[in-house]
Amino acid sequence: MKRKERTCRSCRPPRGAVVEDWIARHRGACLAIVLGAVVAMMSLFAIAQGAEPKASATPPVALFAPFNLPMADGAVQTAMFVPGTTPGTVVLILPDFSTFDLVPRGDPNPVPPPPPPPPIDKAVAMYVIVETETVTPEEAQVRDAKAWRDAADAAKIRWAVADPDAASKTWPNVVAQAKTKGLPAIVFVDANGLASVEPLPATTEALVALVKAKGGVQ
Repeated sequence: MKRKERTCRSCRPPRGAVVEDWIARHRGACLAIVLGAVVAMMSLFAIAQGAEPKASATPPVALFAPFNLPMADGAVQTAMFVPGTTPGTVVLILPDFSTFDLVPRGDPNPVPPPPPPPPIDKAVAMYVIVETETVTPEEAQVRDAKAWRDAADAAKIRWAVADPDAASKTWPNVVAQAKTKGLPAIVFVDANGLASVEPLPATTEALVALVKAKGGVQ
């Protein structure tokens, strides 16, 4: 029968030394485990601050993603950003568990907003698009009035009156623009080809005023 060897308790290495040796050999794994625990408990406690990172260090990358951070003494440490307890802030965690509350300043090179659309210049043409089959007597009276045509001529605005079915072959874009406001409608076009659409006014007087306004007549 094989005799079982026993080790003297006094000959065994201290338990703390074994733990320290294990931690030294598995330092990376320990750091990942501890950082994960710190992330989960950030809202419960704060840890004393340590060495200051360089002011020129690159600010926040993705949250919870470890990255290399240059320190003031020239060393490089692994750090991580986690959400702060205050909305709009983040917390920087270093391997020695130092923490720093930061407020991201946003993109240093933000994309400028798009320029506003150019204003519609004085109209040089107008198209009155009216459904022939569904036009009401009141709409027909406004459509056929001579007063607004005279106002357009005085403002040097070319004008045309057309049914959408017939005009769709000659001016398909004009008809499509007119239908965005519902027929009957008027499409005004400036010298740059920019269009504005207005519903057909209910009265001849209102249409005359609109033509003058679009033609820049005071």
